[in-house]
Amino acid sequence: MEPWYFVFNGVDSRSMGVRVNKYPPIMRAAERVKYVTIPGRAGDLTQKEGKAVYDAYNRGMEISNMRGFDLHAVRAWLRGRGTMIVGNEPEYCYTVDLGAQCQFDKLIRGIWGGTLQMHTQPFKTAAIQPPPVTLTASGATVYNPGDVDAEPLITLNGTGDVTLTVGGETLEITGISSGWQIDSALKWVMDAQGAPQWNAAAGEWGELPAGNSVVAWTGDITSVTITPRWRYL
Repeated sequence: MEPWYFVFNGVDSRSMGVRVNKYPPIMRAAERVKYVTIPGRAGDLTQKEGKAVYDAYNRGMEISNMRGFDLHAVRAWLRGRGTMIVGNEPEYCYTVDLGAQCQFDKLIRGIWGGTLQMHTQPFKTAAIQPPPVTLTASGATVYNPGDVDAEPLITLNGTGDVTLTVGGETLEITGISSGWQIDSALKWVMDAQGAPQWNAAAGEWGELPAGNSVVAWTGDITSVTITPRWRYL
């Protein structure tokens, strides 16, 4: 039978002589809210901290060794922050931190095991990223299959001053040339060489809500390429 597995920072556990004895639970991050009790009123009110604000959480995965196990090499590999794909959810990629202590105990002769503790960020992405979407006409619709708003990377091909509307939010960019990019996650504009253009943009940084969104623009633009970066809970 094929051993259970995980992939951390692009390295497959099977290539390191490590197998999974018990997969971590599949969890949904908790939304960050405050429960407000009003005197004289039954129950309480839910007050959200902000749009799509969720807490990181911890989960454990039980692992042990196979033949060829090198305990020192595994300890060096399983540390720090990185990407994690787990065999019970091979279609998704998590961001985890393995800074917690991991203790290996001897189970039987030559076999060591322990629980790998993973501090997990709330959103996961597709393990295989979909290709970018290129739009050549203003007013086209983009579909977000994720659970929360996506913060896309947008590449503009054109020149001059541009007004870009994404998900109902409008950003004005001045003096662009082809290859400029808008990073909605970092909230900045970069030229074709990746240098930030701090004073080039004003307005709202567009996000793509779950479902359909219209992408529209004005100005001398020939195409808009969207790297969507869908996010899932």
